[in-house]
Amino acid sequence: MQDIIVKTLCSIQPSLSHYYRSSQPEDITNSMCFELLGFDIMLDSNLKPWLIEVNHAPSFATDSPLDKKLKKNVLRETFILLNIGYRKRVKYYARGNRGRLRASSGRNFRDNIMER
Repeated sequence: MQDIIVKTLCSIQPSLSHYYRSSQPEDITNSMCFELLGFDIMLDSNLKPWLIEVNHAPSFATDSPLDKKLKKNVLRETFILLNIGYRKRVKYYARGNRGRLRASSGRNFRDNIMER
């Protein structure tokens, strides 16, 4: 599966870069935002993986307790990879940096992520 994902990312990287540069031309370091892609992979009877599709904007709606648990973990691990956490958000707002992000308490942010 890793091979499929890496090859797919290599093939779509030029398009993703173009879209990003078009929407964020002032971001020289490519650090203003990120994109989470959803890979749908099916395993055949021999456990060979087949790429079905890549979702540019995957849904985070949940239809079952298992779905909720999986998506919550995806979001949690994404924020860990990005080095974004509750304490950093609170510290950011404590410094008075409210202009670029909508002002909401760090607690509400954390609770909303963890409850969904």
